[in-house]
Amino acid sequence: DWTTKGSLVSDVIDKAIFNLPIGALSPILESKRGFHIVRVIQRQDAHRTPFGEAQKKIRETIKKQQEIQGRKAYLEKLAKQTKVWTIFDRPDKQQLHADRRSSSSERERYPR
Repeated sequence: DWTTKGSLVSDVIDKAIFNLPIGALSPILESKRGFHIVRVIQRQDAHRTPFGEAQKKIRETIKKQQEIQGRKAYLEKLAKQTKVWTIFDRPDKQQLHADRRSSSSERERYPR
């Protein structure tokens, strides 16, 4: 993850990250939270994103979120409006069918 100088909770880790050469492994670092070993994989200079570029990305993100929310709401609405069941959803129905089958076979065995 990217971080900026002074943004970490531990000064020890902060100093190590910004002073280590790329690819180097730190010695064991001790902080208030425990022991740490860090490696700097890459550095990138801080920069500002132009407003137009940021605005475009924000619009795209909001549009995707709205599409997902709309799709979810639509599917929930459909699920509430649609009744779906199987014989396995109602055990009492299974028993009813079983009772009907057994009573009809009993009638065949024992005619009046």
